[in-house]
Amino acid sequence: EFVGRISQVPRRVSAVGDEGRRAYALARQGAEFDLVARTVEIDQIELLAFDGIEFTVNIVCSGGTYVRSIGRDVGERFGCGALMTALERTAVRPYRIADAVTLESVTKDTLRSLCLPLSTAIPDLRRVTITDSDVTGIRCGRSVQGVERNDMADGEEIALQDPEGHFVGMATWIATERRLQPKVVFAEAQN
Repeated sequence: EFVGRISQVPRRVSAVGDEGRRAYALARQGAEFDLVARTVEIDQIELLAFDGIEFTVNIVCSGGTYVRSIGRDVGERFGCGALMTALERTAVRPYRIADAVTLESVTKDTLRSLCLPLSTAIPDLRRVTITDSDVTGIRCGRSVQGVERNDMADGEEIALQDPEGHFVGMATWIATERRLQPKVVFAEAQN
């Protein structure tokens, strides 16, 4: 019952907002408030260890999931309550803790080779190559006009790249006007 698309109510001491104020701040003030349930995706829950009292699990879930709320809900399901004593985020999108390096291992000579391209942060975005002239234009705040594309949804976020394939920013596709409206633009192309 905890795997798949589930409806989840965040904990009252979470950072989620209620009418513009953080839930944890309202809870500390003793205010009465209700938090709205949200739909999240739990791909996997794997029991790693259990000693009769404490258990360790590995959870693969969508962004926006409140893992502490899963702990609360499991405790309620078994009628005994539950207290989370540790939480470790081991991966976010393509970034995994297993691929991390320690600060002590970084040197002046290795720093550049250890840096990942910015485009790895947005692997799911469609990439559109724009002309050098358009790159100059978006860096001056102009949108890319007259784009002849029929494969993008209105409002879709797009990764922009220059003719050499370097990531230059992100834009929103405005289908009715056939233009890409810059959202985030880098002063220099990013590899």
